[in-house]
Amino acid sequence: MTHRLVASLLHHERSRLEQVLRDLPASVDVAEVRLDGLWPQAPDADRATDDLFALRDATGKTLLATLRPEREGGRWDGPEEARIGLLVAARQAGFDLVDLELPDGAAGPFLYAFREQVPQFVLSRHLPEAPHCRDDSLLPLLAMQDGAGVYDKLAFPGDSFLDDVRAIEAVRLHAARGGKPSVSTLGSTWGTELRALLAVVGNQATYGHAPGLEPAVPGQPAAAGIQALWDHWGLSRDELASEGQPLRPWMAVLGNPVERSLSPRMHNAALRSARRPERYVSWHVPASDSALRLVVSVAARIGLVGASVTSPHKTAAARMGTCDAVAKAVGAANQLKFLADGQVEATNTDATALRDILRPHVTSGTTAVVLGAGGAARAALWALKELGATSTFTSRDPVRAEAAKTLGTWAPWNERASLRGDVWVQATTVGLQPDEPSPATPHGARLAFELNYKGGPTAFAAEASRLGATVLDGRALVLEQAVHAQRFWFGRAPDRKVMEAALAR
Repeated sequence: MTHRLVASLLHHERSRLEQVLRDLPASVDVAEVRLDGLWPQAPDADRATDDLFALRDATGKTLLATLRPEREGGRWDGPEEARIGLLVAARQAGFDLVDLELPDGAAGPFLYAFREQVPQFVLSRHLPEAPHCRDDSLLPLLAMQDGAGVYDKLAFPGDSFLDDVRAIEAVRLHAARGGKPSVSTLGSTWGTELRALLAVVGNQATYGHAPGLEPAVPGQPAAAGIQALWDHWGLSRDELASEGQPLRPWMAVLGNPVERSLSPRMHNAALRSARRPERYVSWHVPASDSALRLVVSVAARIGLVGASVTSPHKTAAARMGTCDAVAKAVGAANQLKFLADGQVEATNTDATALRDILRPHVTSGTTAVVLGAGGAARAALWALKELGATSTFTSRDPVRAEAAKTLGTWAPWNERASLRGDVWVQATTVGLQPDEPSPATPHGARLAFELNYKGGPTAFAAEASRLGATVLDGRALVLEQAVHAQRFWFGRAPDRKVMEAALAR
């Protein structure tokens, strides 16, 4: 059994539901028909029969019948007896599964009455508010596990990063004890990424709305968007959590934003090539030290064994664990390793990768200009200093620049037009938006290194090219620092060619 991608269909017209069912993409495994969209009140028997058989005939997908009552956030406002009877009728009409909302308390008495008529079912609970503690989510999941459904569906409102972490923890703990979770938050800004991530952590089914229809619940992402993110990460469906498969340890790139990061694609290719069990995702972590600290504190409980750290967390990451000499000198870390005893090790592979990339272009006496004073800029300054270059860096925030003054000489941002250097390194976010000018003109540059990467040349790269400089794209750093990261995590070099091929896709 592979991981299930469930597309939810909620609409008041049967003809529209039939059309969407016929057009569902191959990536969808289960079509959840929200019958409460068709029937907010009990229909007559003839209409119910006609609707159910027409919907069954519209698709060859596995069909899941859901008739969500208002108390669980749905539209059904009829008698409970009629609702259960209609779910039994859906099963008799050929629906493969039905969704049964688990009442408060034990599952046994509730299920025994329906098990013979509805042998295949999904148990679900929709909590009215986010869990206040771990038991708020684990106890309903435990009750559903006792009911022996196909999987255990739990949903609750989530509008904070803490809610996201609670969902991740609930999934991991439930799956670790033999449960079959399908946990989701409702209303999360980063719902697509969170649901895609939970499929690696331990969720065995992932819900998204069907193409062409509105979300069935607030904040529900599109099923197609979830599949697109798995594709972007380079993960096949059989690499996601599913019944009978052991739980994988997992890794992530942590930042804000990170949803289009190329790191997962590269690292998953290397992990697969090395036959390692870990898989790698992106995880949006808000721009606060407390959010990053929360991730570090729960890493052992959620199966997170390693992480790459990107903007804006690199400086904070150096305070989250024991830094090696490079991370200490730079004052920032971009890789974390979570050990079995709870300890955290940190390094900066941006710095060592930049040293290796710049080595052919820098000698003692080379002058360099670095734009920025953040973690990436400090890594560049460290690498240039290691290679014997004399560096000047410029940034907009003099206070932030203080931490980098041991690595180079600071110049105010408004004086950048007068700077000259043999090597220029662009480590700011200025000039990345369409029609935004370059942050500076790289006067005197033989080499210009744009640390950012996107679909085409940045404004800085275009300006440097116009002046005749050799231009390095940020993808060179993405690849090299990832190679160094794998060596840090696992003590051996990865297959560089496999990673390079994944990056070039």
